[in-house]
Amino acid sequence: MSVMAMYCFSSALCLSFVVYGCRLLVKYDIAVADFMLISHHFSFQVFEILTDYRYPISRKHWRPISSHMISETALLICLTVTLIYLYIRQQWTALSKWGIPHEPPSFRKFGHAALLYGRNVIDYELRCKKKFGNVWGLYMMTSPFVVIHDPEIIRRVMVTDFSEFPNRFRNPRYFGAKDVENGVFLSRERQWKRMRSALSPTFSNAKLRSMSGIMNNCIGNTILRIKRLVEDRHIIVVDVKDLFNRLSLDVICSTAFSIDVNSQDESLPEPEMARRARMFFENNFVQRFRIFFKFSFPAIGRYIGEGSRQKHASYFTAVCRKFLAARTAGPSFKEKEDYPHASRFDIMEGMVKCRKTPEEIEQHQKGLSDSEISANAITMLLAGYDTTAVAMTYLAYNLAFHSDIQNKLQADIDEAFGGVNEIDFDTVNMKLKYLDMCIHESLRMYCPAANTIRCASREVTINGLRIPKGVDIRIPIAALCRDPDLWEDPLVYKPERMRNMQDIDPVIYQPFGTGPRNCIGFKFALLEIKLAFCTILRNYSFAPTDKTPTPPLILKQMTTTSPVENVELKIIPRR
Repeated sequence: MSVMAMYCFSSALCLSFVVYGCRLLVKYDIAVADFMLISHHFSFQVFEILTDYRYPISRKHWRPISSHMISETALLICLTVTLIYLYIRQQWTALSKWGIPHEPPSFRKFGHAALLYGRNVIDYELRCKKKFGNVWGLYMMTSPFVVIHDPEIIRRVMVTDFSEFPNRFRNPRYFGAKDVENGVFLSRERQWKRMRSALSPTFSNAKLRSMSGIMNNCIGNTILRIKRLVEDRHIIVVDVKDLFNRLSLDVICSTAFSIDVNSQDESLPEPEMARRARMFFENNFVQRFRIFFKFSFPAIGRYIGEGSRQKHASYFTAVCRKFLAARTAGPSFKEKEDYPHASRFDIMEGMVKCRKTPEEIEQHQKGLSDSEISANAITMLLAGYDTTAVAMTYLAYNLAFHSDIQNKLQADIDEAFGGVNEIDFDTVNMKLKYLDMCIHESLRMYCPAANTIRCASREVTINGLRIPKGVDIRIPIAALCRDPDLWEDPLVYKPERMRNMQDIDPVIYQPFGTGPRNCIGFKFALLEIKLAFCTILRNYSFAPTDKTPTPPLILKQMTTTSPVENVELKIIPRR
């Protein structure tokens, strides 16, 4: 066995010992002293014992701890730490071997991970672009990423040479929940292509037109909540992120499953689906550590449990399976009292129409399996919940600080609808050009997603850049939208720059991605935003408070971007 093979084997063994040892301590409430006894008495069987919980562990057979046991255990720990240190240092040579410039990684920054999660990630990426040029690298602890800021190389990766970069991640478990791996967001190659073909008709203009009425009902509940608050205080101050989170959840539950959540009614307890969705996107220390460890040590990261995110995803899986079972039960479904809106079209119905058995899918490469329907329902629910809510938060914030733009937009909305109460699909998409401009400019300044990932399926050379097989390519879409070399006054809100969208390079401006693997639900999200703001701005105006952070808004990067500070705005009735 070669020295490198021995080195890798020892590193993997010691890392496995630490991981499974920690899990054992938690699972069986074993004291640290007892854990040291395990390492002493079972050193040659440690991997087998710690990977198979069927072996009974009885304290009565353990002998009292002695000083030499402590010394040996301390030596084992020191050896483990040393091997981990050497392993990480070895992994940190990858970018240098590939000729990719980068800042020196450090343990204090977990490679460069500490700079990517938290505030000012966009500023960091722009600084690296200025320092290194359009291509540089970074480490998520031990996992190397190649960051590409060059529009032409990005076009090759995401559009022209898409077949060489068909997947989002080298390891989809980075996302932290196995129940969503069969969804269109994380699926790979042939499975993704089949699912994308099956799901695309669900988001056609005809289907969106039929769902616009459902969206309007949910928006109406939001208006009722605002109206109740205004009647009490005339001018109200609200956390707009919370307001739009509730609206997004109502919309996605109604359009996906035809169920009324009405989370805007504060007299009722928080709906379980709202609580689960909110907690799914929470990135506490434990959740960040799990994701970080999976990036850092992919070989053993799969042995780390999925944690709370998987628990919440499993809840949504159970909900989706319940609805799937009801939908496939036959015509009696539409007569059940639990489903009063069963006759209308929703996303679940579109997927059920594509339902096939695994054998049929294998033979014809068409349709969706039951697990794929559940995974895609979860994907739609979670993706439609947070990203759309944060996009509406940014738009309300921009309008609040630019009253002239808000007034002009309100005048356009008043002219388009006049005395008509119903805000319809065709009007918001055909007659409100300025609304489109305001939305797109807000998405440019504050992208809900700071970056997107593509993985090289084989070694590729593009414009002299060699990209090894299996390397994750990071596209800094938020930094591209704020690059002063690409946009004039990038931190100034100017809707007029989005007047002619055909002149905007879809590689430079891609809040929903670009190429074949762009966001399948982007038309859905834009429709929800348009309907919501048409309804709200016909009746109310946004204004900043003394506590509202001044522009530009500082963002932090977690699963999506979000404001570092709460965005509280006044909602003022129009006269």
